[in-house]
Amino acid sequence: MGVRRYIFGFLFAAVPLVILWLVVIQPLIQTMEAQDWPAVTCIIVQNDMKVEYGSEGDELYSLELRYEYEHNNIKYQGNRYDFIEAAISASSDYESIEAIIEEYPPGSQSMCFLDPLNPQEAVLNPEIRWGKFLIITAFCSVFLVVAALIIKFGK
Repeated sequence: MGVRRYIFGFLFAAVPLVILWLVVIQPLIQTMEAQDWPAVTCIIVQNDMKVEYGSEGDELYSLELRYEYEHNNIKYQGNRYDFIEAAISASSDYESIEAIIEEYPPGSQSMCFLDPLNPQEAVLNPEIRWGKFLIITAFCSVFLVVAALIIKFGK
């Protein structure tokens, strides 16, 4: 009976650990690396909101962003606003996406930051948005605590 408790507990912990890795830790590492990337001028080509509907009919919003930039006389296109948005394909945070659209209208110039080792990779906003990181971390932490309780006290 005790072995099942450990197996179930570890499986219960696996899902939030994978989510933490993909949606928090990896984007956080990428964000910290991007702090040293050089800035180049970019032109916003497209910036609007895509609306999808979840399984329960709730509206989910995603950012449709495209910008062009040049590095060493080669033109590139990017679509990454920041690293957390890249990890989350759609959310119910309408106001956040609307603010990005208003800040970067099509045709406007901005600075984007490119990976000096891979100039095809760029990001418009290399800042850490702690709010999203903390919300996702707190959500996953609840499941990790439950998994620990299952392992410790489960029957």
